[in-house]
Amino acid sequence: MIKPIVIGLHGAAESGKDEVAKGLTRKGEDPLIKTYAFADKLKEFAYACNPLIKLEHNPIVRGVSLKFEALHLRTLDGTLRLQEIVDALGWDDAKKIPDVRSFLQKVGTEGGQKVFGQRFWANLVKQQVDVNVMANPNFVHVIKDLRHPHEFDTFMELDYIDFFVIKIERRSHESALTEENKRHSSETFSLPYNICIQNNVDLEMLHGFARAALYMFRTEPKPEFKN
Repeated sequence: MIKPIVIGLHGAAESGKDEVAKGLTRKGEDPLIKTYAFADKLKEFAYACNPLIKLEHNPIVRGVSLKFEALHLRTLDGTLRLQEIVDALGWDDAKKIPDVRSFLQKVGTEGGQKVFGQRFWANLVKQQVDVNVMANPNFVHVIKDLRHPHEFDTFMELDYIDFFVIKIERRSHESALTEENKRHSSETFSLPYNICIQNNVDLEMLHGFARAALYMFRTEPKPEFKN
C-alpha cells in the first residue's frame, strides 16, 4: 500500500521555505499539494491579541516598502497595533519588524508550548493533516515551517504516512532578524533531513530543486535521513 507523503520544510527564518513550497505547488503539475504551517493558528492568535508593536529603525526593514515608511507617519510614539501593521504590510513584511517576530516567538514558545503543552501547535497541524490524508490520500502534504524537534517527532511517529524533510540553507543573505530574534530557540535547532537545498540560485532553479526532491520521495530507493 502506498502511503500519503508528508514533507516538512526546515530552515532558518528567511531561508526560503515559502519559495520551496511554491516550487512544490506549481499549478498544473501532478501530484496535488496541500500546504500547512504551524504558525498559521499562531498568527491568528497574535492578530486577535493585537499588541502594541515598536517600529524600530532597522535599515533593512525600512527598505521593505513605501508602505512601511507610511506606517511611521501614523504614529507619534513609534508604536502601532499589530492589526494595523499586518493589514498594511501583510504577514511576510510585518515579520521583518523585530518586535513583531519577537512577539510571535514568545507567544509560540514561551506562551503556547509552555502553557498548553509542548505539542500544542503541532497537534493542531496534525489534526488538519489527518483529516486531509483521509479525504485526499493521493495528495502530497507540505508543512512549511518545521523548526522544533517535537514537531519532527509528531510526524515521524505516524506509521500511516511517509514523512520526509527538506532542509533549506541560505548563507549569503542579509537578514532582517535582530540578534535576539536569531538566538530564540525557534531559530536554533538543526533537525534530521533527507535532502538539503542550497538557496543560492534564482527562483526558477530553486523551484526545480523542490520538484526534483519530490520526485525522489516518490521513487525507490527513498533518500534516508541524515543529520
